[in-house]
Amino acid sequence: WRIAVAAAALLLVVGAGLFLAWPRKGEPAWLASALAAHRHWLALDTPQDQPLPAGVVLARLHQLDPEAQVPDLSAARLSVEFVGPFDAAGRGLQVGYVGTRSCHVSLLIFPAPPGLGEEQQEYRKGGASLFAWRAGRLGYVLAAIGMDESHFTLIARTVQQAIRQRQPLDAEARTALRHSRNVSRPCAA
Repeated sequence: WRIAVAAAALLLVVGAGLFLAWPRKGEPAWLASALAAHRHWLALDTPQDQPLPAGVVLARLHQLDPEAQVPDLSAARLSVEFVGPFDAAGRGLQVGYVGTRSCHVSLLIFPAPPGLGEEQQEYRKGGASLFAWRAGRLGYVLAAIGMDESHFTLIARTVQQAIRQRQPLDAEARTALRHSRNVSRPCAA
């Protein structure tokens, strides 16, 4: 009896895992593109001594859209170390944050596609976590692989709030990010 119950439970867990990882029909193309861009950056990433100057980041954002924003995540010990095009056509921007514990987070900013709502949507795909939302004319995706789930969820909520409010992170948000980073596990990828 115990063996049968254990076998059934194992099959249920494996089946659920396969179901969640299986590509869905109708999954938006921009989501697959965002994940591919993040993975590509991870494959090419080389450590840099200094983060990119704020002026470079701002200039590239302004070229995309004067309303585009990139929050300062230094409270979570993440600094901008990469800024590049999101796709070959230059219709978007990828901002790569690198942390002190092997964490890599991509913020992808692009013209909002139809169907992307203002409410944050969470996706889990192939070991990656992604959060997507719309703010005005722009779509945003925050992507990470191997990051502590609760820490990344807090970062995503904080980034969305800062972008919506068009304000830098307040003291409460910075403190929450600092605390979350201190109690979270290091990144696995």
